[in-house]
Amino acid sequence: MQSAREREGRRSVLQTLKTIEYEYAEPVQEVVTQLRLFPHAERGAQRLIRRECEVWPNPDRTRTFVDDFGNEVREFHHATVAERLRFSVGLTIEHADAGRIDTLMPRLVASHGMPAAGVSAFLAPSRLVDDSAEIREAVRRLEKFVGRDAERVDAISRWVYEVMRFEVGVTNVETPASVALAGKQGVCQDYAHVMLAICRACCIPARYVSGFIPGEGYMHAWVEALVADGPGDTAHWMGFDPTHDRRPDEQYLSVAMGRDYADVSPVTGSFYGSAPGRLTSWAETVWQTSLT
Repeated sequence: MQSAREREGRRSVLQTLKTIEYEYAEPVQEVVTQLRLFPHAERGAQRLIRRECEVWPNPDRTRTFVDDFGNEVREFHHATVAERLRFSVGLTIEHADAGRIDTLMPRLVASHGMPAAGVSAFLAPSRLVDDSAEIREAVRRLEKFVGRDAERVDAISRWVYEVMRFEVGVTNVETPASVALAGKQGVCQDYAHVMLAICRACCIPARYVSGFIPGEGYMHAWVEALVADGPGDTAHWMGFDPTHDRRPDEQYLSVAMGRDYADVSPVTGSFYGSAPGRLTSWAETVWQTSLT
């Protein structure tokens, strides 16, 4: 006879190692670095098993706090850095088996990651999720779609996927949705920004999510929209990935969320020095499946 845990079936485990390194041409002072790379202990079908963070050289001071969107932030202060600064973050995440994702993954509670300003923060334009004539034209086309909330957002996600072309190097982290849509090309963050702009213009609360997908050596971005299954139903956050034209499944590892990329940038900071630092960053991901 099977135990309750055996009846749950297979569980998936994702292991990620991300290393961030700065190189400086000469010594710099008062280096402050903030990392947003630490998932919640539990989030939908996702459960954090292990996390490690190593810093070299050792910081003079550290502090941990939660930002306005519920993301854990770790801040490191170095009085002086001679030539190199390195951060290594290791994560092990367990997901419920794929057969239970439909019931667990979409049902992220409405309050999770909600700032003090409330849902209005995910309805208003932001610095990188702006407005344009092309965005308004997309809204006019997509407003004709009639269906449940999730179906409407699916239609927006699919439209972005079909209109945009994935192209590296034509945009950067400062490119707003209006510019990305005008050029109809960019990377995952641009797809997410364009979709967010359309959702918000359609009065659908939507937020930016950063994280990982197995097999990709860099961070990924997608969208979560606040939807309800029907009139009177409780709203919940549901994920949509316009870059791949699909909904996030058990292989997605969510790390942080906010209004746009600027709220979830994995590393930010400042220092005093005469020359800029050079950033190199890479991630290794290993996908494993095990029986529980």
